[in-house]
Amino acid sequence: MSGQILRHGEVGAMTGLSRTTIDRLEAQGDFPPRVRLASCAVGWLESEVRDWVRARVAQRDSEVASGADRRAPSGGWRNGTR
Repeated sequence: MSGQILRHGEVGAMTGLSRTTIDRLEAQGDFPPRVRLASCAVGWLESEVRDWVRARVAQRDSEVASGADRRAPSGGWRNGTR
């Protein structure tokens, strides 16, 4: 376990997710829980966020390997371009 605490902006930069999406995923139990640092400050353990990102990549890789790739048939994400 890494003892480094990441604040909201750092978590967003690491994951590419907005503050709202991070909060929504956490509320759904689909993102690591925050650590209360003070009455108005929260953060996340870097190791847990990195594990979450790795799990997402592993999920993507297993979907691609099994033919369940959700990208467009042309290989692009939405409109056939990257």
